Amino acid sequence: MLLALQNFSAKMIDRLTPNDFLTELRRMFDSSKLSDGSNVTIMMKHHDGRDGEKPKTWKAKKHAAKVKKREAKKNEAKKDEAKKDEATKDEVKKESFCLFRARFKKQKIRCQVGQNESAEFRITLFRHILLAKMDSLKAQNTPRLRRLTV
Repeated sequence: MLLALQNFSAKMIDRLTPNDFLTELRRMFDSSKLSDGSNVTIMMKHHDGRDGEKPKTWKAKKHAAKVKKREAKKNEAKKDEAKKDEATKDEVKKESFCLFRARFKKQKIRCQVGQNESAEFRITLFRHILLAKMDSLKAQNTPRLRRLTV
């Protein structure tokens, strides 16, 4: 039982600090070179800290429209309070950040980097790690086209 828990924790690691993410990424690249045909997938996503709405089916949309009409009648008195709340939300803006995810076989790691740290992190990621670990790329063999002389 304990062994199964250790294997599960090795597959999905919670959010790492940027330095820990880079060291784990190096380990993934090293282990991918040793195994045959395995890829390391890296994904970056800009995120502003807000979650988007989930898509609804047409029945749910129809029901939501009815509920919205009912709530609009009830909430006419609360409009002033809502405007005050929106003004305070605009004043306190969340810092946008980038999510970095990497996957190798069944192992997944992720990292959250703030906006002010993002440029330094990308430089270290792409210059030092990716360029150093991409030495086994093969050149494409493209046939040259011959000119026809008439």
